[in-house]
Amino acid sequence: MEVAQLTRYVDTANAARLEGTLSPTGRVSTEGALRARASAAAAAERARAITAGTPYKWQVGHGPDTTWTGSAVGREWHDQTQRVNASLGGSSRAYPIGYRPTIFQVKFVDGRLYPQITGG
Repeated sequence: MEVAQLTRYVDTANAARLEGTLSPTGRVSTEGALRARASAAAAAERARAITAGTPYKWQVGHGPDTTWTGSAVGREWHDQTQRVNASLGGSSRAYPIGYRPTIFQVKFVDGRLYPQITGG
């Protein structure tokens, strides 16, 4: 289940990257007003899902995270366990503000990378 959540997030982030919908200035700070708007957007999505009869089981996750898009609303919403949501958010702090990713990947505990890059 968590592996599927991670790979879905990576696929979504890479799709956003290829579509050009990541922040044009690279990674942005999510402190202050942007954090408040992103949290409010996630709360509104949670409420919308409950009203629609399709509640989230875990946390409402931004796909991709606000730090990569600069937007309070991501490309799509993901149902993520607290561990996955915290891991994805925490991993972005390894990159400086302004960093522009060339690919999003996840490295599993067995050392495999997803997506695996071949050639070149």
